[in-house]
Amino acid sequence: MASKTKVRIPLTKLSVAEDSGWRSLDESHVKALEETVRGGAWGQTTLVRPSVLQEGEKKITSAEDGRYVLNNGLHAVKALKNVAAEVETMDESPIWMNSELAEIFSGGGLLVDVVEYSTQDRTARYAMQALSHEQDQNRYRPATLKNKVDLVERIFKSTKDWSMVMKQLLDVLGASKRSTVQ
Repeated sequence: MASKTKVRIPLTKLSVAEDSGWRSLDESHVKALEETVRGGAWGQTTLVRPSVLQEGEKKITSAEDGRYVLNNGLHAVKALKNVAAEVETMDESPIWMNSELAEIFSGGGLLVDVVEYSTQDRTARYAMQALSHEQDQNRYRPATLKNKVDLVERIFKSTKDWSMVMKQLLDVLGASKRSTVQ
């Protein structure tokens, strides 16, 4: 994966559909991030910017809603969308609204990285994300056992062969992760 550029994209153009991101939505994590936003700490606790996927010169769009597919940051984008909807109903700007949030909520967009993988295979991207979120590499929100089981199930559904599951995981993660895969 290589980071291409950083751009601002309006929240309305970012997908939170099931085919966006690499984890399934966890509403409790979304709620915690909403509290971070409302607490005035947006941008102070986020380790990396959300990112969208690109193939060649074109950003990838969701088959479900036609918006840009997220590579990472699904929960953050969902939380921002929820808080933005609340802010729209307010008569005046809340005290925690900083200039970055004002830019995001006014339609100026969220600053995201635009990334491209060497493969467009969703399972391979999912595996790369799960590996980069391993417990010893990511203390903020590591990949859960459920994330890893989902990955194995996704590969098995397409291959129906456990040896192919092992082969595909090792192709993506590399031979050094053989003990993790087994």
